[in-house]
Amino acid sequence: MNMVPGLTKIIFLLLLALATQAQDAGTLNNELQRIPGKYFDGLEKKAKQYIRNIDCKTENTLVKLSRWENKIRAILKRVNPEATSLLFSEGRPTFTTVLQEIRNGASFAGQYPAGYNKYLDDVTTRLKYLAGQDSNLTKKATTLVNDLDVLAAGEVKAEAIQQFIETRRKELVEQALRSVGKNRYLSKIDKETYYYSASLKNYREIFSDPTKTEEIIAALLGKIPAFKKFAKQHSLLSGLFDISPQNGRLDPGLQTRVGVEQLIKGRLAETVGQASGAMNKNLQSAQAQLINIKSRLKEGGTNSELPGFKPNDQKTKTFGQRIEYTASIRFAKSQHWLPQGTDIAFGVGYRLNDRSLVGFGASYLLGIGNIGNIHLSTQGLGIRTYADWKLKKQFFITGGLEINYLTMKSLHQQLPATRGFYPSGIWQKAALIGIMKKMNIRTGWFTSTNVQVLCDLFSRRHVLVSQPVLFRMGYNF
Repeated sequence: MNMVPGLTKIIFLLLLALATQAQDAGTLNNELQRIPGKYFDGLEKKAKQYIRNIDCKTENTLVKLSRWENKIRAILKRVNPEATSLLFSEGRPTFTTVLQEIRNGASFAGQYPAGYNKYLDDVTTRLKYLAGQDSNLTKKATTLVNDLDVLAAGEVKAEAIQQFIETRRKELVEQALRSVGKNRYLSKIDKETYYYSASLKNYREIFSDPTKTEEIIAALLGKIPAFKKFAKQHSLLSGLFDISPQNGRLDPGLQTRVGVEQLIKGRLAETVGQASGAMNKNLQSAQAQLINIKSRLKEGGTNSELPGFKPNDQKTKTFGQRIEYTASIRFAKSQHWLPQGTDIAFGVGYRLNDRSLVGFGASYLLGIGNIGNIHLSTQGLGIRTYADWKLKKQFFITGGLEINYLTMKSLHQQLPATRGFYPSGIWQKAALIGIMKKMNIRTGWFTSTNVQVLCDLFSRRHVLVSQPVLFRMGYNF
């Protein structure tokens, strides 16, 4: 299979097609043979990572819920044996039994269907079309379609478990509150249920975010009339609405209320009035629910069933989403218009919660010289740890510990010789604390910029001359 090493050729062909409004399906079909391998590899990687995230989160959640459920069982057994027998009767699903079923490979689909996933439907439709266009694409596209079918089954399974967790949580809360009142284990179950639901939503959003390659392929296929016809007849959405020439085609997107109502009137002519009334009633109910959701969001996104609970949104994110890469630069004491040295540092931080971040990094002290003698040289190296805590709005309290190794060149400039020779280097510690202000200044490289004003608590202990107050420019990317 001829693979284009990059996306340059495909982008050029796409722009050419858009510029000339080409409608030659044969030419565009020929270009499908040059689809880059990274398109298939990227989809495969995303699908496998999505399933891993769901499976890992599901098992970890059920392990915690099972542990807390057993704690509640022990408490109820002492104060209300009848409630215990009801909640943990033989054959009744519990967090523990469901966890065991999942570990044994049970499907656990139940009666809870997963919602419609437009991104998954679109990708599957494209792959099915590609599989039938060229023999070189058939094997890879078919394999990916099978992987996406497994992924769809995983979504159904996760939806079923999510619904079960919510049902079981309500059972435990209802019985336990009657017998023992509020306790910390019920609170833990409530919070973990919230985090599980929010995590699944986040994983789905990550998976449904198309890459640049996917956008290019989608645009390229969108120029082919044969693909448009194929999508209308074979997509999951068309199956849900039974879109076919004899039944009357719907537009490619989701229909408006008027369009759906007309379809209902055409098929249920004898009960038009009832259908219209039922639809209006359902729309009013949906609007009321939407207003309720909006009011919850205005309250700060807290769970109405957990008064005072402020979720830590970082717990719903993947490890990669909680990692933050930073860079900073500081100019050392200047001489003759130019800085004597520039401290350049890079760090990796991990978000503990929405307000706090901890990290570590390394720094490099670059000597510049002065206006009369510009000379680049290595003046030292260092390692550091840091922590940020949000104070208010875009202001943060920041600080950390650093240890820097200053080389012989930097020592010659500040430290006198001892008995006729200079030391080869020296370690110098710093304890910093100060204020950081984040600014929404973005570039092609950085997502945000910050200014730091730091006080070095160890400045007077240093053998070499050092600044007690440091100014740094920081960048996030």
